[in-house]
Amino acid sequence: MGSIAAELPTSTKLPSSVSESDADALKYGILEIDLVSKNPMELFKAWYADAHQVPENTYPQAMTLATVRKDGGPSARTVLLRGLDEHGFKMYWDHRSRKTDEIKNDSRGALVFCWTYKDETGTAGGRQVRIEGILEKLTEDDNTDYFNNEPLPAKIRATACHQSRVITDNRDSMLSQIHSLYQKATSGQLELTKPDYWGGFRLVPQMIEFYQGQRDTINDRIRFRKVSETDTPSAADEPGVSVGDDGWVYERLEP
Repeated sequence: MGSIAAELPTSTKLPSSVSESDADALKYGILEIDLVSKNPMELFKAWYADAHQVPENTYPQAMTLATVRKDGGPSARTVLLRGLDEHGFKMYWDHRSRKTDEIKNDSRGALVFCWTYKDETGTAGGRQVRIEGILEKLTEDDNTDYFNNEPLPAKIRATACHQSRVITDNRDSMLSQIHSLYQKATSGQLELTKPDYWGGFRLVPQMIEFYQGQRDTINDRIRFRKVSETDTPSAADEPGVSVGDDGWVYERLEP
């Protein structure tokens, strides 16, 4: 296990303006970030598991998905992480939605996770992971497998609703369709199958940045960048850059 975080020297003489309580805060101010792997996907899995252990993180799977509008402007919304593999981050929705139209026009996308954690003293802090990459459609087999394992209310919503469409009748027709589908599905009259317009995307990361907030505000930031095998040697020659695993390089950023 390696680390690229610097430790505060214990012999440092603190200025007279720093109280004993502040000194104790500084003791824990820079937390060692242990790289469980030099592949950021493995590091993300470790942080994601940590986030699930903190009760304050009600929805650790919640993430901001940013896409590019057709006019080049930003477009963002909160979605849920629905799967993770060695290739990237999975999410599913109605492909008749605005975000799918934007992805079809420009496949670049970004994700942001923001979590609470607690340090050794029990003090709450923050962790953030920023991811940039390319959005690609998942296979129909993947889409079908995921849909079949969705709870009934999610299947009904996906079948009855046209995501992002303007409502013109106070939701009456939509709610009537939802009620009808629920009655048929629960009575055995209907088996809900994946609609043709419903499916998933995977964001394949090209950059992943890990941010850990500190009480002294000297926050830790480590950025991983994906490079080709031919670019790895030259990237490693850049000041402050280290070679990671599986085509990644990483560097530490100032807060």
